[in-house]
Amino acid sequence: MRITITTKREGGSLKTAAAMLGTGCEELAHNTADFMTREAQIMAPILKNREMYQNRSDPPIPEFLKWSIKPMPLGKLKWKVIVGADYGVYVEYGTRYMAAQPFFRPAAGSAHEFMLIQAKLMLKAVCKS
Repeated sequence: MRITITTKREGGSLKTAAAMLGTGCEELAHNTADFMTREAQIMAPILKNREMYQNRSDPPIPEFLKWSIKPMPLGKLKWKVIVGADYGVYVEYGTRYMAAQPFFRPAAGSAHEFMLIQAKLMLKAVCKS
């Protein structure tokens, strides 16, 4: 993705806009990671058939997949959203015994839309000042 910004302003106001954009970008990255985390947690399926696991010594926690999804900062402008449950990939893509129940890719798509909208609003606010 490429964003080109052109302005007719010169001098201090352009430096101020760049500074405002810098802190806004950090906030945007953090907010996007949080948004994606919430979306993935909402879409993550919850284990419903607990009777299947009654005889096991360590029955699975129904909402473990949901609560294993966490944002992780990698820098000021870089965040990663991780799924801590080992079986998350099998739920996302399915297996030959189980149909796919995507939760992470749709959340990433929603987060991308969220980020674009927020970036446009941020650029409008910076250009007005």
